Amino acid sequence: MTKEEIQNQIAQTVETVKKTNPMVGSITNMVTINLVANAQLAVGGSAAMVYLPEEGEVLAKSGQAMYINVGTLLPIHEEILPYVAKTLRDTFRYNFLMNFIKQVQQI
Repeated sequence: MTKEEIQNQIAQTVETVKKTNPMVGSITNMVTINLVANAQLAVGGSAAMVYLPEEGEVLAKSGQAMYINVGTLLPIHEEILPYVAKTLRDTFRYNFLMNFIKQVQQI
């Protein structure tokens, strides 16, 4: 992908987010929790901050995206992250993410 193609894809994604108001599960640290929620809301998403393993698993299955930024790994993160990672892998979202990252790195 060229830089221009990625920019076009980003612009299309922003328009889609504004139209669809996707639910995004977020596992984040206490320092950035308000910033992350407000940023998701500002671009048209629906923020859902999760901490419990069952919540993370449900949102990984049913949400349109997951945001993970734990910074300092707390015991609750050690509980929830394996559930979320397995669910994302099982729903093929992990492969999509890894392919996108590889394309961006080629620029």
